[in-house]
Amino acid sequence: MALSADPDPELVSELAGRLDDAAVEAVDPLDLPDRLGLSEEDKGGPLGNVAMAFHYMTGEKKKGSTPGYFGPVVERSNGTKFPPPIKDLPAETGALWEAVGTQATKPLVRARLNDLCFEGRWGIRGKVARHAIEAYLLIGEEGFSASREVSDGRQELGAAGALIRALDLARKIRDDSLAQRAITSLVNAATKCMENDHPAPGVAHRLLHALSDDRATVPELANLLSQARLIFQGDIWHTEDIISLQLRQARGDPEAMARLQRENVEGWIAEADKSNGIARLAHLESAAQKAHAYGLTDLAAKVTRKLQATNPDELGLVRRKFSIEIPTEEIERYLAFFTDAPSWQNAFERLICLDPPTGNIASNHELVDQIRTEAPLYHLLTPMRIGGDGLPRFTASSDEERDEWRLAEQERLSLDLRGPLVTEALRRIWSKWGPVTEDDLVTFLSQGGHVPQGMSRSLARAFLRHFAGDFEGSAYTLMPKVEGLVRRIVVQCNMPVYATQRRKKPGQYLGLGALLPVLANLGIDESWFRFLHTFFASVAGFNERNELLHGFIDDVGEVVSALIILAVIYLSVGLRLTDSGGSQ
Repeated sequence: MALSADPDPELVSELAGRLDDAAVEAVDPLDLPDRLGLSEEDKGGPLGNVAMAFHYMTGEKKKGSTPGYFGPVVERSNGTKFPPPIKDLPAETGALWEAVGTQATKPLVRARLNDLCFEGRWGIRGKVARHAIEAYLLIGEEGFSASREVSDGRQELGAAGALIRALDLARKIRDDSLAQRAITSLVNAATKCMENDHPAPGVAHRLLHALSDDRATVPELANLLSQARLIFQGDIWHTEDIISLQLRQARGDPEAMARLQRENVEGWIAEADKSNGIARLAHLESAAQKAHAYGLTDLAAKVTRKLQATNPDELGLVRRKFSIEIPTEEIERYLAFFTDAPSWQNAFERLICLDPPTGNIASNHELVDQIRTEAPLYHLLTPMRIGGDGLPRFTASSDEERDEWRLAEQERLSLDLRGPLVTEALRRIWSKWGPVTEDDLVTFLSQGGHVPQGMSRSLARAFLRHFAGDFEGSAYTLMPKVEGLVRRIVVQCNMPVYATQRRKKPGQYLGLGALLPVLANLGIDESWFRFLHTFFASVAGFNERNELLHGFIDDVGEVVSALIILAVIYLSVGLRLTDSGGSQ
C-alpha cells in the first residue's frame, strides 16, 4: 500500500491502535518494534514504515556536533544508514507519522512520533513539539513516581532521557511554562534518585547535568549536588563530575570555588594513596595537573614529592616480548644494498636514501586508520608514556593527542624492528671499509657546506667511538650535536629561532622539540622529520634526547648510538641548503 500526503483516517486509527498495544509492555522506543510482531507483509507496508520511527537512536548533542537529536542505529561501510536520515524521508512519511502521533494515546508512541515530526519539520512545529513534551513529561513522571521503586534498569534511564528532552524541546520553542514543568519534574526525579543509596547508573548524573546546563536558576540544585557528593563519595570519578557542576554554581564566589578546587585535588591524592602501581601513578598525575591548573602551589608541591618518591619497580609493569620471523635471505638482500656500494661514503649515503627506521609516513597513517577501524575501543583508550624514572611523560587525553600517540606507537614498532638492521648495516660497512680515518670522516660530513670543520671533527670522533665499541661515549657526544646541526640549518635558512634577552630571562635558542617543526616547514622529507621528531623529541615517542641527557638511561646500547649516527648523516649529508633559504 502506497503512502499519501493525506493518510486514510481508518488506516491511521488502525496503526495507532497497534502501536498503543505494543507500547503497553515496551520498556523504551527500541523495544517497541519487536512487540509489534511484524509479518513480512507488514514490514513493507504502512505499519513497517511507522515502526521504523522507533529504530532511531537518540542523544543530547554536544556543541559543535552534527545537528539533530535522532541518528541511525546502523551505518554501513558503503554509507547506507538505517533508519535513513530524517532529511531524506519523503513528505508522505512525515504526514503519516504526524497523523498517527496525534491519534495515539500511549506517551511512548506520542513522544517519539511527534518529536520526529518536529525534527523533520512536518506539521506545525510548535504543535507537534508540545505534543512530544507532554508525552515526555508523562514518561518521566511515571518512571520516577513515588509509588515506584527506582531500580537500575533501562526504564529509569529512559525516564531521565525523556525529561531532559522535554526541557530541551521547551527551550527550542521558547515555552517557559513547559520548561518550568520539565525543571520541576527533573528536580523531583533527582530527589527520588537521592533517596536511594545506590541510584541507577548514569541516571542521577544525567538529571543533575540537565539542571545545571539550563539557563534557569534552580534553588534545589545546590542541595541535590551536596547529596550526590555524599552518595558517590567513594567514587572519585563521580565525585569529580559532581564537583565540576558545583564549580559552575559557585561562579562569582571565589571562596567557594577555591574550596571546591582544593577538595577536587585532595580527592585524587586520597585515591592515589589507596591505590597501587600504575593506577597510583595515574591518579597522582591527575592531581598534579589539576593543582597546577587551579594554581594550588602547596598541593602541587605535595603531589610532586609523592611522584618523585615513586619506585619504578613498584608500578607493576610487565615487559612482553614478541618475535617476528624475517627470512634470512631478505635480511641479507637488505644489507647487501650497502655492502655492494662502490665506497663507504656511498654506503653511508644509501642509509638515508631509504625510508627512515620509523617507516613511511603515509604507510603509518594507513596502519593507524586500519587499527581505528578494526579496534575502535582500543583507539579510544587514554594511554600514558612512562619515562626512565618511572614518572609519566605524556598522557593522551584529546582526540588530537590520541592520534599523535597512535602514529608514534606505530613508528616505535617500526623502529624497534628496523633499528637493529641499521645497526648491522653500520657494522658491515665498517667491517668492509674500516677503519676510516678521522680526516676522511670530516671531509664526508662537511661536504654539504653547512657543517663547519670544527663540528665535523667532533662528529667524526664520535663516529670513531661508536665503531670502537664505545656506544655510550658516542651517544652522549653526538646527542647535543644533533640539536646543534638542526639549529645551524634553520639559522642559515634565516629562520628566527633565537629568543632575545628579556628581563629576568636570558637570551637563548629554541630547544630541539621546537626547532624540528621549523625544519619541517623548510621542506625536509616528512617521513624523516617524523623519525627525528619521534626518536629525539616527542614525549609520545622515545623522547631520547631528554631521557638520555637528563640521565634517565643507564645502559646506552649499540642500537641507540647507531640511530643517532644515522640522524647525523641525514642532517649533514642528506640536506643541501638552497639559495632561497629552503632545504632539499
